[in-house]
Amino acid sequence: MTATHAKCRYCKDTGMVTLATTSQPCLDCVVGRADMWLAGNDTGISSQTIHDVLRGRPPCPTWGWRAPWDADDFGRCARLIDLIPEWEARMHEVGDACREWRPIADRWGELKALYDAGCIGDLDARVRELRS
Repeated sequence: MTATHAKCRYCKDTGMVTLATTSQPCLDCVVGRADMWLAGNDTGISSQTIHDVLRGRPPCPTWGWRAPWDADDFGRCARLIDLIPEWEARMHEVGDACREWRPIADRWGELKALYDAGCIGDLDARVRELRS
């Protein structure tokens, strides 16, 4: 890395750099990947809750913080964690911040395994059971 490279506008405090001057997010940076995800279309209220809690942002004034209701909601959350695996170890923080997330966060590994195995029916039933 040389001084001629532009600093990543998403993580100036870490000194991470892009390959050249660009407005593209730094995909080596958690904040850059989070910003890329936020600008995309694979978002929902429950995945937004993960994003907001783990970035220290307040709840959405309209919807607040919400946990997934079904396998589709959980899938958006799982894909966010696939994009930012550094956040998986912090899922307990989401449960600490949002009471309805607690049973989901406590069983994240179990639910993620069902999702990864493609057991969508079982995942859907388990998420709904945990939410009732």
